Amino acid sequence: MREFVVETGDSSFRIELEKLEADGAGQEYLVDLDGRREKLSVVALTPSRLSLLIGNLSREAEVVREGELYRVVVRGKEYVFRVRDADEAESLPETAESTEAVITAPMSGLVVEVFVEPGCGIEPETKLLVLEAMKMQNEITSPRPGRVVEVSVRPGDSVKLGDQLVVIE
Repeated sequence: MREFVVETGDSSFRIELEKLEADGAGQEYLVDLDGRREKLSVVALTPSRLSLLIGNLSREAEVVREGELYRVVVRGKEYVFRVRDADEAESLPETAESTEAVITAPMSGLVVEVFVEPGCGIEPETKLLVLEAMKMQNEITSPRPGRVVEVSVRPGDSVKLGDQLVVIE
């Protein structure tokens, strides 16, 4: 069981997350939010689009990670969250917001091709790499303009959901 602190605007709350057995099509979790426990099923439809089933509520969400920030669009409304490990959140002093965007693997898979290298200037939707999952090739693109500072993978590497792929500043 992992515990996270989620901040949005002026409020924050704690979430406990327990990873359950994968069912093949996605991943399941047991989520505890302020004492309310729900089962959460997550299926990646594209690298940034997720199908979520929370209890009996089904939603699709577009999720882009930028450092500790997550931009989530659900039913046309955007939410911005800052997510940190609970132990880390309690031990670290507040710092200025990072200008880095960390692009992470939206699903487990195999890196087929990498199109960028450190120092490259990029624009929104620049193709960063191709990730193969379940015999489908998924293009991972940049969510914003910037400069590539780190490429953490090479063709042939296997990655898991959430693994760091590219860092942009």
